[in-house]
Amino acid sequence: MLAFGLIVYADLTVPDRSNTRTGQRQKAPTIASSTPAPDQTAMLGAIARVTLRLNEMPFPLVLPTPTEENFGEGSRQWVHRLYEFSLPRTTNIAPLLRPFEELQRDFPDLTLHIEDRPHSLEVWLGIGGLRTHTFRFRWIDRPPRLAIVLAHLGDDVHLARQFLALGVRLTYAVRPPAAFGDIVSEQLRLAEVPTLVEVELETESGAVEHSDRTAQADLQEALAVSARSARAASLEHYFARLAQQFPHASGVLLFAPPHAEQFLGAVKRWVETLPSSYVVLWGDLTPSSDDPCAAFFMAGRGCFRFSWSRENELGSDPNWCRARIASAVARAQSLGELIEVLPASSACLTALRTEFGQLTGTGIELVDAISLVQRGLSFERQF
Repeated sequence: MLAFGLIVYADLTVPDRSNTRTGQRQKAPTIASSTPAPDQTAMLGAIARVTLRLNEMPFPLVLPTPTEENFGEGSRQWVHRLYEFSLPRTTNIAPLLRPFEELQRDFPDLTLHIEDRPHSLEVWLGIGGLRTHTFRFRWIDRPPRLAIVLAHLGDDVHLARQFLALGVRLTYAVRPPAAFGDIVSEQLRLAEVPTLVEVELETESGAVEHSDRTAQADLQEALAVSARSARAASLEHYFARLAQQFPHASGVLLFAPPHAEQFLGAVKRWVETLPSSYVVLWGDLTPSSDDPCAAFFMAGRGCFRFSWSRENELGSDPNWCRARIASAVARAQSLGELIEVLPASSACLTALRTEFGQLTGTGIELVDAISLVQRGLSFERQF
């Protein structure tokens, strides 16, 4: 069953890929208060306690990882945290405000300021006249959207048919190296479902499997020995083969190892030869500060970047799959739209069968990932 309640994330650190602003400190935001600001040490301690308590509060929505902004100067410096939500407009804002009222009872010196605007609701929290936390609820005129991508299809024809038989809107990613990749791809074409070509840019072993021996040789040549010796021409030849093998695909699902930026030019040139509606989903196998999507944006292509752990590869536990789906639903309700990538395993098939029946009461709209990326969703917002 889907769990729709409080999901607590008590880790106050910001993940590497969170939307964090650093650099020059900005002008200190203030908030009307009759309480004088405490000294630096006391203020930082109070901010830390409030932040910790926020992660423990029974909010009706899942708290996203905040955007952190450095404010102040000299002896008065602190981190301001901005929490942003996108959700359907509600006339009853009391459930959203109740946790803040409880927080103010826990911290008598905390200042609470509320602005109910035409297109958003803003809640400011302050200590000693200095704004330390902002909650911004943006109103949207549609239900929250969730896209689920099934990765690693192609090894089991029957499993692919079972996913199609669910009768719900999913996005399918086929691996060319898979034993039955061509057959599964044809099934997806006949079913007229959103399809991605899945490619893993493997640099450690210098090999990427492919059922086509000639294409395999192209990849061996392109990715031989190390990433630095890769030849873009050979890689582009491999991509050209993919375009011929999967003409009905609407995008590519890329899993990128460390230092994959050296392949970015070849990938970009390939995508530019395809229709302008073609999208790229770029999965980082390791944290990276580089932004590969920028190159695709410059080429007028949609791009979505997400993180992917090797522990996601198996997906052999239905409980793990259920937890991922429940978390994705909760995050979509908070953010307004979300893309979740799951392995196309029998365990996740079982989880999807049981969980989709519960979606009707959540107000979530299932959409395909391609349309979300085309409309501008470009990065995985962390929780």
